Amino acid sequence: MKTTFAALVLCLCLGLSAWAQKKDGNILPAQDGVLATVTLADGGVVVIVDSFGRAGHNSPGCGLGVTGGFAVDEADSVLCLHTDFFSTGGAVQNINPTNCGVINQITVDPKAANHATSAVQCGDCRFDFDQTVSNDTKNWTTLVAVSGNNCTLGCYYSYNDYDVHGFANNNGSFQTGATTLGQFVVRNGSIMSEVHYLFSDQSTAIHWIQDSYPTVLTGLSALTSCVDLTDSPPTFVGDWTAALQFPAGSTAISYSLGRDDTTSYP
Repeated sequence: MKTTFAALVLCLCLGLSAWAQKKDGNILPAQDGVLATVTLADGGVVVIVDSFGRAGHNSPGCGLGVTGGFAVDEADSVLCLHTDFFSTGGAVQNINPTNCGVINQITVDPKAANHATSAVQCGDCRFDFDQTVSNDTKNWTTLVAVSGNNCTLGCYYSYNDYDVHGFANNNGSFQTGATTLGQFVVRNGSIMSEVHYLFSDQSTAIHWIQDSYPTVLTGLSALTSCVDLTDSPPTFVGDWTAALQFPAGSTAISYSLGRDDTTSYP
């Protein structure tokens, strides 16, 4: 299964220029227009996120209709795109307006400006998103509750595309965790290399992948069934993107994006 995924994404991306795809926005253009978003802020941690749990800076090929991004103690977004995928046994689907409907539009907690919730319905599955940013931990944490009478996840993938101080020369390192699958540490090898952003499993992820844009995104979007990610490569240099895979039958999923300059690379 892992070999199948690797071959699939290689074939899909053969001959494509990552620069041209990101610059010209030729990959998966937005179909949904302007969507409701909220801005969550706590100290230097800021994210703009929509009801489908998506975020990303508003450059061609990145935001896909989500007007904003994510950064920690910096003025400009370092996030090109964050979005999730799932399957209940058939084709893998993106959690977006094409495949899902909004049950509860994203709303900021009136008692806490750093917390918001939303809910969407995708076929038999309901996904409740709980979003929190924290200046204490320098993190944006997402909790996803999965429910539905006839909903049984075959797999769930969380996709992330960091552009840390631009998308060129990003370095990614995967580090295995002590109690969870682990996390990616991402930096720009040429510009402010001491700044380290994280993409971390906070629950029960079982596999992962990192590769150059648009390999991972195109591969996930084309899957006709659940496929195990390759758990490779351990380090990467280029236009960094990655995904975490959560197991079949999951009802509670959690991951976080954040910054910790004390975390070692690689």
